[in-house]
Amino acid sequence: MSGEKGGHDMDEGRERLLAGSKKYIEQVLGRLVFRISANSFFQTNPMQAQLLYNEVQKAAKLTSDDTVLDLFCGTGTIGLSLAASSKHVVGIDIVASAIEDANENAMANNIANVTFEQGNLDKVDAVLKGAGIPDANVVVVDPPRAGLHPGLLKFLAQCQAKRIVYVSCNPVSQVRDLELLEEKAEGRFRVSSIQPVDMFPNTPHVESVATLERV
Repeated sequence: MSGEKGGHDMDEGRERLLAGSKKYIEQVLGRLVFRISANSFFQTNPMQAQLLYNEVQKAAKLTSDDTVLDLFCGTGTIGLSLAASSKHVVGIDIVASAIEDANENAMANNIANVTFEQGNLDKVDAVLKGAGIPDANVVVVDPPRAGLHPGLLKFLAQCQAKRIVYVSCNPVSQVRDLELLEEKAEGRFRVSSIQPVDMFPNTPHVESVATLERV
């Protein structure tokens, strides 16, 4: 999940620190430490989050030559988890505080092969061109519950990546988008695997990691 989950209607300018000296909390996942501010989304079940990111890592099948495009990157959890296995990771999210946290997290963990940019992924072509972001070999998307914007679906269907990893907290919108992606790609991508992860035991809610391979 990312910094955009559920939408953001909080006014960052109205934040007040009531006690202590830090305006953020820290969470450890594996060997990484993440800074999380009030408006930045983070997984509510850290133990299962680590299992989720392990599944993303397996699905991405990265090599040291791969450039990864991490869309809806939030505080950089997925992108930073993939950085050690790739040449470079570029993360994009619309939430300014999430991108600030992502950059701080990269520095705190001494990870240099990452770039985080703020941008509206409903207009992905303009965002990528404006930032001068190179073509990616692997794309990871972790959208809000509503799923992917039609413009982003079109971009993904036409991209030159060898693999797309779609992480979702809503299997209904994920299945819809996977079907649309295959249709729009006109045979260039096919779903090769779907792996659910139980993030909230004793509830019907799961995260799901789907992989589309170029054929």
